[in-house]
Amino acid sequence: MNKTCYAMAILAVTGVVGSTSTAAELGEYADADDKTLEQCLQVALDVFGGEALSVEYKLEEGDPIYDFDILAPDGVRWEVEVNAENAMVWEIEREVDVSDPMFADHVQVAEAAAIATAVAMFPGTVESVEYGVEVDGSPVYEIDVNLAGGGEMNVEVDGITGRITEANPELWEIGENE
Repeated sequence: MNKTCYAMAILAVTGVVGSTSTAAELGEYADADDKTLEQCLQVALDVFGGEALSVEYKLEEGDPIYDFDILAPDGVRWEVEVNAENAMVWEIEREVDVSDPMFADHVQVAEAAAIATAVAMFPGTVESVEYGVEVDGSPVYEIDVNLAGGGEMNVEVDGITGRITEANPELWEIGENE
């Protein structure tokens, strides 16, 4: 079984549902030295339990990262990033609705301004905008930009300062895209 089929089978068996969507052609999901998708998924699920809704494979600071959207048993959505080289949790962030008080009561930058900042730095079209709350309570916009020259960039904009705090190329995505 090739790696793409293997990755999709692991996600189907472990609960990733929804239609398959990719930012670019779905290719190899990991290098030979990386931990398997299955190992990293188990690490992400061990944090909150529940089920995985989607996974993205991206590069952050040069490290390969699996970014899992997890629906915890209590109904809370979490983004759990796991380093594919060592299967260690890289980052955790709560995903919220734009009207959630955890986001809405603290955000100081309008969504349109955050999008304008992301697209000014990474010209292209906006595929999606998500709203998150960092572990320190800071609101963030997560903006997926389909780059004009091809590919996709995940751009995180601080909801208080309006500055880009992260920008990472997304290599592929499987599962629900919300």
